[in-house]
Amino acid sequence: MAGRKPKIFDHQKAEIIRRLALGEAPVKLMHEFHISRTHFFRLFRSHIKGLPIIAQKLATVEDEVAALPIAEQMAVRSLADHLKRISLSLASAAVHSSDTADIMARRANTMAHRIESSEDPVILQAEIANAKFGADAVAEVSASSNEAAKIAMGLLQANKASAPDDKRSIEPELTDEELEKEIKRMLKARR
Repeated sequence: MAGRKPKIFDHQKAEIIRRLALGEAPVKLMHEFHISRTHFFRLFRSHIKGLPIIAQKLATVEDEVAALPIAEQMAVRSLADHLKRISLSLASAAVHSSDTADIMARRANTMAHRIESSEDPVILQAEIANAKFGADAVAEVSASSNEAAKIAMGLLQANKASAPDDKRSIEPELTDEELEKEIKRMLKARR
């Protein structure tokens, strides 16, 4: 069974979002696309208020950049591209760190089971030494990654702090212990 036929297709949603961003009246779009008021607002509530505001901000910034001398325009765009790359790198690093923490938690669990089930003292000592070596290596790499991330976070925070009329709050830097707690909390939430 293919399921219920959609009332509105993806290409129609994209068209509605585009036209809402241009300021077209929602009522006109509801009639044109034969969508009930309830369904329309369920699908497009965030776009009705959010997109025109974001579009206006973007237009204002583009006008400000266009008013700058060419050399400064190039510098602003270069800096913006650089900050975007930093944001993407930080997001990627967070995903990799989370994946690594998950893998290491599973390995630690496996090692704990091996140690617990081992009756031979020589094997037990080897398993404990191996577990400690692995934990120390992960801790060292994690600490280095956290330090590297602090540099990128500092750049982003400095940019946010210097932006005029920016109402976003700047998150304080996390200590290594706080970062590890947050990663553990996130891992528990994923399970």
